[in-house]
Amino acid sequence: MVQYDWMRAEKASPEPSLEGGSSGFFTPPSQHLDPDLFDGLTMRPEVREYILATLTGALKAMGLQGMERWLYLWVIGSSMSYQWGETSGYGDIDVTFAAEPQAFAAANPDWAGLPAADTATIVKHYIHLNVAPGAAQHVFGGHAYEVTFFWNPDIQHGDIGLIHPYAAYDVISDRFAVPPVELPPDPASLYPQAWAERAQQDTETAARLTRRHNALRRELEASPVGSPGYHNSGSQLALVAAQAQTFYDDIHLGRMLAFKPGGEGYGDWHNYRWQAAKGSGAAKALEGIIGISKTARDAADTELYGGPIASADEVLHRAMMVQQARS
Repeated sequence: MVQYDWMRAEKASPEPSLEGGSSGFFTPPSQHLDPDLFDGLTMRPEVREYILATLTGALKAMGLQGMERWLYLWVIGSSMSYQWGETSGYGDIDVTFAAEPQAFAAANPDWAGLPAADTATIVKHYIHLNVAPGAAQHVFGGHAYEVTFFWNPDIQHGDIGLIHPYAAYDVISDRFAVPPVELPPDPASLYPQAWAERAQQDTETAARLTRRHNALRRELEASPVGSPGYHNSGSQLALVAAQAQTFYDDIHLGRMLAFKPGGEGYGDWHNYRWQAAKGSGAAKALEGIIGISKTARDAADTELYGGPIASADEVLHRAMMVQQARS
């Protein structure tokens, strides 16, 4: 790592902090669904049409055909539940989709030999580059929402129940496939005290990493460039960033287990843990440390190689797009 990239990355980013954490998971439920998205229990036409048109337009742009025969499409998560009111920021509309395998292969023979997970990765990368920026602050009913799209290869034959969502609205059929969960006024009362205590340990760990990072940040800024103290601070920042990444992945990627076959969905410990980390600000602080590390790494890669090193997902996406262009 080129050390001065740490200096530039730190100066370009605010000091990581646990302040401002937010999660609707523990908030009292509303008596009705989000009126910007629903009329009673029916999704508003403008919301449904935007989701359907945005996704199918992106898939068509990738060269995928026959979506009317193979595409399954739902909106899942808290925006479909009675806990739709977030304390801060934009609302989230989490769009999940999947394919009927045989119909997909028949309609798209150039993709037929690719494993479902690789197909999902390629589509995910395309959407991240070409759809996500325009969907990050889409307005419905006067309020902004971040609309995200995710191909889930774990969903087989249109059975959204396999991933145990909070709720799932079938966009194509225009009805709830999984009705919203009815919750008590204090949702936290549903869970063992031992879970809260374990989540508090996560918060304390994130706080320690954040304090360590911020102390090293100040040491780096106070040290003459090129001095032993300067290089030592940079090396220690890299170590803390690696620890933060590992810890964050354990919490965030672990949440996926809640929504896979064998998990318990909304009430699973792994989901509880992630939501607690969001609410306490632990996730936010770890993301801040990780973001600074990525900025420093990308700057170093750009200096050494002319640009950031492509991930495996990016390489796979590029290869498939080249094949599509030639066919």
